[in-house]
Amino acid sequence: MNEILRQALLRAGLTDEAVAAHLGVDPKTVRRWLDGRHPYPRLRSQLARLLATEEIELWPDMAIRPGVLSRSSEVVAIYPHLSAVPDGLWHEMLTLATRRIGILASISAIAEKNADLVTLLRSRAAAQVRTRIALSAPGRRPGPEAGDQSEDTEFASATHEATRLFRPLLETPAAEIRLHRAAAYNSMLIADNDILVSHRIYGADVAAGPVLRLRDTGDDDLTSTYRDSFESIWQSATTLPLS
Repeated sequence: MNEILRQALLRAGLTDEAVAAHLGVDPKTVRRWLDGRHPYPRLRSQLARLLATEEIELWPDMAIRPGVLSRSSEVVAIYPHLSAVPDGLWHEMLTLATRRIGILASISAIAEKNADLVTLLRSRAAAQVRTRIALSAPGRRPGPEAGDQSEDTEFASATHEATRLFRPLLETPAAEIRLHRAAAYNSMLIADNDILVSHRIYGADVAAGPVLRLRDTGDDDLTSTYRDSFESIWQSATTLPLS
């Protein structure tokens, strides 16, 4: 129980509901803070300002101490590199998804996955799970403007390859595939409230980068950052045609 926070709310004349309204969170979230849970950094600073005090006054146990590492409750696991991710984890995440699936990856990485990937994705889309796949593609979208014809050819080749791989999935209304040229710094799998993020490190092989497994806990300060990144790339991408 955070008695310091409770007393600060009493002094300010604020109820759980009033604080929740100010910060844009659920009142249950505020009650969890009063029970001892720590808000995420963004919300901690906002709450401290609302109460006209300092964060360290409200959460003295958050003071930096040597050898102490604070980790967000959204982080389920951290894998040092791609090969350390448990076998079948991505398959399990896709199988259990009931609302949404999002994939951010390269075409070559998708092609190297297990042979049943497209079949599995099609089954989830057939079950009305919204399935969105954003694939990185070289070159630029072909158009009437003048430019390097080799870039047009690269993009057309990527379109052809993606269409070949995902034709069965494209026939499912709940699924959509887009090609993008954004500077994506990671690959991502979103399955309902779970996110798997593979990070890239300059100068190192793609498989050498660390992998985060995240879960949206309601105070989605970290997961929202990755979701926003996916949405930004998705909105700028080109829809892959059926034919």
